[in-house]
Amino acid sequence: YQCDWSSDVCSSDLPTYTLAGNTPVAGTGLWTASPSTANFGDATSPTSTVTVSTYGTYTFTWTATNGQCSDQDAVNITFDEQPVASAGSDDHICGNNYTLSGVPSVGTGTWTVSPASGLTIISPNSATSNVIANSYGTYTLTWTEVNGVCSDNASINLTFDLVPTSTFTATDID
Repeated sequence: YQCDWSSDVCSSDLPTYTLAGNTPVAGTGLWTASPSTANFGDATSPTSTVTVSTYGTYTFTWTATNGQCSDQDAVNITFDEQPVASAGSDDHICGNNYTLSGVPSVGTGTWTVSPASGLTIISPNSATSNVIANSYGTYTLTWTEVNGVCSDNASINLTFDLVPTSTFTATDID
């Protein structure tokens, strides 16, 4: 009863998904879920919709029954939450040290920088990593979050300026 496939679903809201079982040659069919927190539109339809209550991996089993005989097949579907990347705001920095102000959502986040040289990201997987400019100038930093098959990114521009120094000479006046 061929529904032997796996799938990943990416969604910002808990999704409704359409299953794809075969119509039994004889008898009736019934979908079941593990965990059992899924709700079927029509559990007796091979192409029922299913809505899950939490993100994660579910096993949906299609069982065809005719009298004392039965056959079944299962499909694993992973429902991944869509991350929403937040990199913070553009900024101008006097000096060469800065703490990023990204906000993590779900999944794993990673900072990248362009141009690739001149700026060191101390903790690339921390939304609030420190960065050190080895060369003054403007850099584009991108915070990318990945959760299963879902991803999102956001970028900021940081401009590092040399701190001016002023010197003066004072003459004593008697």
